[in-house]
Amino acid sequence: MIIVSDLPDPEKKHWVKLKGNQGWKNTLDDTFWKKDKLHGDHWDVSDKKGNKIKEIDFYGRQIWPYGPKHKHKTS
Repeated sequence: MIIVSDLPDPEKKHWVKLKGNQGWKNTLDDTFWKKDKLHGDHWDVSDKKGNKIKEIDFYGRQIWPYGPKHKHKTS
């Protein structure tokens, strides 16, 4: 798994809280971080068009892609 060192944090200026407590926007790379509504145990990270690009658990580990949903891949 890939470790992501930068998680949503109101103390960091590049994290902007979205309206209605929907999640966060990272202004450094224009990604949107929203808590997964179905499972509630990770962030769904999407681009500005709404395409999901990765999932990050609350400890900062990238769990998808190349994580549990892709067990059939060898590398």
